Amino acid sequence: MPQSTNLSVEPQGVEAYYTNVEHLRDLFNQMLLAPSLSKRLLIIHGVGGVGKSSLLRMFRLHCKGVRVPVALASGDDPDVRSTVDVLAEWADELKAQDVKLPSFAKDYQHRRALQARVDSEASKVAKKAGTAVAKTAAETALSTIPGLGPILGKLGGVGVEALMDWLLGKGFTKPDVDLLLDPEKRLTDDFLEDLSGIASTQRVVLMLDTYEQMTTYDNWMRECAQRLHPNVLLVIAGREMVNWDRLWPG
Repeated sequence: MPQSTNLSVEPQGVEAYYTNVEHLRDLFNQMLLAPSLSKRLLIIHGVGGVGKSSLLRMFRLHCKGVRVPVALASGDDPDVRSTVDVLAEWADELKAQDVKLPSFAKDYQHRRALQARVDSEASKVAKKAGTAVAKTAAETALSTIPGLGPILGKLGGVGVEALMDWLLGKGFTKPDVDLLLDPEKRLTDDFLEDLSGIASTQRVVLMLDTYEQMTTYDNWMRECAQRLHPNVLLVIAGREMVNWDRLWPG
């Protein structure tokens, strides 16, 4: 069951802020060092500017001080534009602490290589394009292929099935096309499986900041939270309490 804490009273300064959250620091320390987690989800919510981001960074420093692997991703980070970006941010931070996620890293890097290849092929089409439609299709491919999930809209009047045929005609395999166009499931499965291997022997903390800017990821995040290893503590900070009760009873 989520542990909810409201930080709606804005402190007057740094000293007041740290005083106001001493109970949260104690709570986090207890959850961090407990033999097992009685609660695996800590939600911190309150108005903007109250100090939620500073608190999460303080949590992160504490984790590193006691050698507990910790990773933080934020909705206001311009590099975090998709669910895969969230996973990549977490994986990068964990890697810096010598926590390796081999399956995720392999598939993530493979997808980046595929993206580079698609960009190259689409650039050739754009260069040879003799009509505006062909040029639009190539430029749209360049901007759309790196994205996640089903392709929205049309590619110069060409649908998704035609795009898949084009990729297959360029020598991409069906699994590679699936990874290019809809990487979320495979990379999420990789990440959670790798993380479970780590969490089976030690506590791990994952954190999300500015969650109000991640509302489009809400279903994905809820499902990830449900699938996390019991030894992983998930901390979410945002302006509102998450609304998962209907789809996640209790």
